[in-house]
Amino acid sequence: MLALTQTLLCLLLGSSAAVASKPGQEPSPPVDAPLVIRNIDIWAGPGSLDNDMTVVMHDAYAVEFRSGTVDPSEFPQARFIEAEEDWVLYPGLIHADYPSGRGEQPSNPYQGTATDPTTGPITAMEYGDHKSFFAWMHISDHADWDTDSAESWRQHGFTSAYLLPKFGLVQGHAAHLALNGLPLAEAIHNRDGHQLMSLRGAGGYPQTDMAALAMHRQLLLDQSRTDLSPDLQLGNRRIFRANSARRIENFLDLQREFDHSKGVEWLVLGGKEAWKHADRLRAQEIGVLYVIDFDEAPKSE
Repeated sequence: MLALTQTLLCLLLGSSAAVASKPGQEPSPPVDAPLVIRNIDIWAGPGSLDNDMTVVMHDAYAVEFRSGTVDPSEFPQARFIEAEEDWVLYPGLIHADYPSGRGEQPSNPYQGTATDPTTGPITAMEYGDHKSFFAWMHISDHADWDTDSAESWRQHGFTSAYLLPKFGLVQGHAAHLALNGLPLAEAIHNRDGHQLMSLRGAGGYPQTDMAALAMHRQLLLDQSRTDLSPDLQLGNRRIFRANSARRIENFLDLQREFDHSKGVEWLVLGGKEAWKHADRLRAQEIGVLYVIDFDEAPKSE
């Protein structure tokens, strides 16, 4: 069980640690790594604790666990914290698609107009009025963050959440936020998260999946250009929203053409019918963030 606890903590601890003595108590302020917490109890499953452990946080993603204490000379640059008697370190759940706090969608400052086809031939692919492209946008910059809304999620074991944009073909950057009851500026772990993409526009052209696919293909081809406006510039970490088998297949075809060998990390969000493409997802090394939010209740056979 300790190994499982260590794995969870390595995944979930960021560049700060929050330790509370009892439910509802305010956590200590964030502390930069490297950090050593000595003589702390670690949650090891229901009703079980590993006592008097040492936790060494080398950085945001390198966490080491040791039995007993450590020699301070081994970590001369670290800050040492002595755990109080009733401190317990426990893994927290991450809400991968937090349901509130997105705020109002901003207008696109790079919005333009499409070329009038009656004025002559259009010799290059265009992106219309750009109403569906928000690659420049960070949702944390306009989030409507309610510090009280996180309390119920904390009671269920969630300690952080991803706030995801949801409008357009390219929807902007997600944010990783701590559910710590503090204002937005003090809750942000990372404002420069994955970029969200989808086959559903934000109004106007495109209105069909085939048209959206054509625009996505052109967008991916154009990433090597140096004159793209910021609302079209994609990062290397992308999440594609798709639930139906057909949309997942469309995405897999796009990803196969512009594959991860170029250093791009892809994920699928939704995945209701992802099981139908399990072999392709595995072969193309695509992870799925499965959302259990069905339009109708699953039917038993």
